[in-house]
Amino acid sequence: MLPVSEAAADADVRFVHAVPGAPAASLTVGGASLPAVGFGSATGYTAVDSGDVTLRLGSDGDTIADSADTLADGSRYTVVAAGTTRSPDLTVYRDGRPAGGQARIRAIGAASELGDVDVDLGGETIASNLGFGAASDYASVDPGSYSLEATRPGGGGSAIVSQPGAVVAAGSSTTAVLLGSGGERTRFLVLNDSTVTPAGAPATGLGGLTGEQGAPWLLALMAALLAGAVGGGAHRFSGRRRAG
Repeated sequence: MLPVSEAAADADVRFVHAVPGAPAASLTVGGASLPAVGFGSATGYTAVDSGDVTLRLGSDGDTIADSADTLADGSRYTVVAAGTTRSPDLTVYRDGRPAGGQARIRAIGAASELGDVDVDLGGETIASNLGFGAASDYASVDPGSYSLEATRPGGGGSAIVSQPGAVVAAGSSTTAVLLGSGGERTRFLVLNDSTVTPAGAPATGLGGLTGEQGAPWLLALMAALLAGAVGGGAHRFSGRRRAG
């Protein structure tokens, strides 16, 4: 049996493919490999060794991009491949942990040709002047199902993206990745970072699906039940850091 210090020395990483026009790609973090996904898709979380690691983005047996980073024990990270097929970027964002009873959401800008935008959730701004490669702080919002919109800074003109059905549940943290450009439709990819099961919650028979990994349909069910009851960080390849 491994000592507790060694057994706990890992982090969780997921991978988002946001390079328009690029084929399916996979991510290797240290000695761990995440499955290949196509543009606009994300993997689930995979446990990897913490500490100093090398990240490699690969496709068809070739390394497209690589980077070095340091991952903290017990933390979760989202790695986004973005940019162009000629010059992809790898950016590592540290994911935030939710607080019980709160719904938290942030936005990540992964559309290289879009320029700066404001991101609104249900008419309230959660990110201002969000640029390519940037991540907003988490915003606390009321649980529910909302429309996500991206507009030019200050809200001028019509929405660049208007996407309904973004579910944020109590006790969860969520990331909305804005991707597109290069001939691909601009849109949000909405991901559940983690979920806290309320203390004393009744048994559901769903096992691990009620844990931190979360499940989109489960969050939707939680939001629907709530509505019926009450009516209603990172290292970039260039070296920039954003904290969750």
